[in-house]
Amino acid sequence: MKRRPVRLRLVASAAAAFLVALACGQTPGGTTTGNIKEGGKITVASWQEPDSLLAAGITDSMSHAFAQEGPTMEGLLNLTATSDIPKNAKLSDYWKPQLATEVPTVENGDVKVNGDKMDVTWKLRQGVKWHDGEAFSSKDVKSTFDFFWVKFQDKNPTPILSTSGWDQVTGVDTTDDHTAVVHFKSLYGPYLILGSGPYGIIPDHLLQKVWTAGGDLTKTKLQVSIPGGFSGSDTMDKFIVGTGPFMFKEWVSGDHMTLVKNPNYWGPKPHLDQITIKFEPDTNTQLADLRTGTIDMGWDFRAALLSPLGHLANVKTDILGDSGAEKIDVNMKNKYLSDPVIRRAVLQSIDRQAIIDTLLEGKTSIPVDTPLCLGEAGWCSDPSVPKTKYDPEAAKKALDGAGYKAGSDGVRTFKDGSKISLSLVT
Repeated sequence: MKRRPVRLRLVASAAAAFLVALACGQTPGGTTTGNIKEGGKITVASWQEPDSLLAAGITDSMSHAFAQEGPTMEGLLNLTATSDIPKNAKLSDYWKPQLATEVPTVENGDVKVNGDKMDVTWKLRQGVKWHDGEAFSSKDVKSTFDFFWVKFQDKNPTPILSTSGWDQVTGVDTTDDHTAVVHFKSLYGPYLILGSGPYGIIPDHLLQKVWTAGGDLTKTKLQVSIPGGFSGSDTMDKFIVGTGPFMFKEWVSGDHMTLVKNPNYWGPKPHLDQITIKFEPDTNTQLADLRTGTIDMGWDFRAALLSPLGHLANVKTDILGDSGAEKIDVNMKNKYLSDPVIRRAVLQSIDRQAIIDTLLEGKTSIPVDTPLCLGEAGWCSDPSVPKTKYDPEAAKKALDGAGYKAGSDGVRTFKDGSKISLSLVT
């Protein structure tokens, strides 16, 4: 079924919609575009500057950091564009090989189960080089899994964000330079996530130097030389050595980050010569710079700017629906919220369709009543799952029936005599 997102991100551009796709000659659906002018530069605005270049899944999980570092860093797999996912999709259809050559599954023999344990074999791409010239190999895969769990377990010198999932790994065997076998102590369902996406794999040759000096990626300075890119001595949270189509050149805090074309990229050659990421204080500044042509593209404008963006000439706005949704986590230990009558009354009293029609200009839909299907992903969409309707009169009637009478001030009284009061924190 069609995915129905409930959270929107806006990419507005005077040139194209998706940065990496544009840079590497691919449309969002994955097909190669024709008649593209080679060379040139693009300036992209981002209102979320990272505090570290490890913020894309290592020391933090900043949404903009994944986009900023995506052109430089790669993983074993990357996600398939939603438009390219076929009907009746298999697990492997949701992923596309990046540094791996195929998606490991039980069906192709790359995943083997023995009792309550499992082994995953990764077949790796040959001829790939890190930006500093070192060859990519199975050593990099092993060291990445060692970094996140096997080597230090819960005592990692680097302040990593999480060891969840990684802690199911007992070790990695490198049968040759282009094969790595990951051993799991349990049947771990999301095994494809580990090592995939931006910063999925970290260069072994740099990790080894850091480990020799104490193990903290944020404190150990390394001498790095990227031909045509960054050259100098700094910690790994201040530079990037990847395998992607673009190479890290510089990061001027509070101003910009510069990425340059990787002439030795293993995949489709980049068309652009340079990407400049301009750090902005907020989305309104991005909008102003888009109006004046100071930037060519802006990320994540948010729903409030749908109308202003729509009135800009020669600017294309793309609405990217997240696979998740904004939601409220209810404190079930709260004496008021532990009562399902009150919880349902709260939901019935929020006109969600009005929010969609006004703030989101009708670009999304109300989700079903289960958090298991946030974003209504195809695998769990079911029309029989109800959607609570906006019905404040029914909410009042239910609260009256439960004995929660409204006082002269309109606030209802709970069964212990206290006034029902709730706080929302975001």
